[in-house]
Amino acid sequence: MLHSQNKTKQVGSTILTRPVLVGITASYLDALNNGVVLTISSWQSIEEAERHKSYDSTIQVYKASFDRSKLPEEAALRGAHEAPMRNSWDAFNAGGVGASRRRFCTSLPKSFEDYKRTAFMDADLQCSIAIKSMVKRLRAACHSNDASSSQGSPCSII
Repeated sequence: MLHSQNKTKQVGSTILTRPVLVGITASYLDALNNGVVLTISSWQSIEEAERHKSYDSTIQVYKASFDRSKLPEEAALRGAHEAPMRNSWDAFNAGGVGASRRRFCTSLPKSFEDYKRTAFMDADLQCSIAIKSMVKRLRAACHSNDASSSQGSPCSII
C-alpha cells in the first residue's frame, strides 16, 4: 500500500528505479565508511553503470528468447522476433534508465535486421550449394553409359 502511494522519483530525465537507488545508497555508504565525499561525478558514474547494466540485461533477455531455428522467411523471422522483443521491452521497463531507452529502441531492431540479412544470405548460399550439387549429379547421370537421350529426358537439356 505504501509503495503504490509513492510517486516515481526522477533526477533530470533519469527515473530513479530501485537498482539506481540501491547503487546510490551503496555508493554513499561506501563513501561514508571510507571517509570519502561523494561528488556529482559519482552520481553520474552510478547512472551510467545502471544504464549499461539495464541495456545489457535486456539484450540478454532478447537473445535468450529469440528462436534462431526458424526458417529464413520474412513472416517466420518476424514472428520469432516479436515475442522476444516484448519480453525484453518488459524487462527494460522494469529497470530501464534514462538514455538507454533510445539505445534499446534502435539497437534491437538493427540487430534483428542484421540477423535477418545474414540468415537470408546463408539460406541463399545453401540453396546455391544444393543446386550445384544437383546439377553435378544430374550431369553425371546423363553422361553415364546407361543414360537415355530420348525426347523429354532431363539429359536432353543438359
